[in-house]
Amino acid sequence: MKKIILFSLLTMSISCKQKIVNNFQELNVEKAIKNSTSFEIEKYFNTIKYIPLETNEKCFIGELNKVVKTKNYIFVSDDLSMNLFQFDINGKFIRKIGKQGEGPEEYTYLIDFVVDEINEEIYLNVYGKIYHYSMDGNFIKSTPLDDIDDQVMALDNKNRLFFILPDIAQPKGKDSVDLIKVTSLDGSHIKTLTTNKVRHTGISYFNNIYFKNDNIYYKEEFGSVIYRINSDLKKDSICSLELGDLAFKPKDFDFSLAEKWKQLYRLKNMLVFDDITLFKVQNGLMESEFSTLVWDNKKLVFPHSPTSSLKKGLFINDIEIVPLTDYYAELICSASIEDLIIKKNELGIPELTNITENSNPVLVILKTK
Repeated sequence: MKKIILFSLLTMSISCKQKIVNNFQELNVEKAIKNSTSFEIEKYFNTIKYIPLETNEKCFIGELNKVVKTKNYIFVSDDLSMNLFQFDINGKFIRKIGKQGEGPEEYTYLIDFVVDEINEEIYLNVYGKIYHYSMDGNFIKSTPLDDIDDQVMALDNKNRLFFILPDIAQPKGKDSVDLIKVTSLDGSHIKTLTTNKVRHTGISYFNNIYFKNDNIYYKEEFGSVIYRINSDLKKDSICSLELGDLAFKPKDFDFSLAEKWKQLYRLKNMLVFDDITLFKVQNGLMESEFSTLVWDNKKLVFPHSPTSSLKKGLFINDIEIVPLTDYYAELICSASIEDLIIKKNELGIPELTNITENSNPVLVILKTK
């Protein structure tokens, strides 16, 4: 569920990795947003290539939800059609994974998915079950889940699935609820972690979870602290993102305050690298307005375009890029179609020649220097 707009805290380029983990820091996000400055992402990454995802009647992506890159493939889920598409590494469409329907090997709603490169399988979360598929799209089996639905999930390198549960309002007086459930691939329960904060009012919304560098990272919807779960399933806190007056508070989750939402921010996801961490933040609640915060172990920057302080975000060749996910030392972003159309002739990249406003997303692969 896009509602699973989970705080994809995931892309936690956790430069927080060394300095923040061992020396807890508070990152003043409010100050960074109010004092936006330009930032040269090229100092940390090289542009590898632009990858236009093939557009045809079999694989039109209405609203990009999640991207997973592996050595040989790119997997993309569409939040409108609820389809999972598989492309090759150059963006050529291969197939849909799974079928929608009411049959025993079909699903009606794709909640989330992860890709297991080691076992060469794809796992779909489809309302209380995990559907297992081979890399060539063949259905293998389904695994029932114990009281788990509508969850965003992550897969670690020990074949454990981590589900972060939806954020829902709790009765007064309740100060802790289950937040993260860990299971084996066969659905067997391993461990449950609880919340540190509980919401009692407002619109139901969701948290997020992310695996990187042998650790699981997550942040609760109404907390500012980022937590890490190590391979032994022990939790500690590593840093906090302080949004101050710009943060959504429980009382703000009310449709009567929709106008106020435009002034507030929330973390969608993070991406973690050795020397830099990227935090993707959402401006507003219902819109898809995303910007990027950059932490280089010294300073937190809310960047704007090198040519205009009014255009917030990361830019390569004056083309806005939005971080989506990572793959080892690679950062995978989506590029602004509008900017590409304006710049494609100037860039002189053959793959971009036929890009139009109706094209599927164009991915940009950057690699750390």
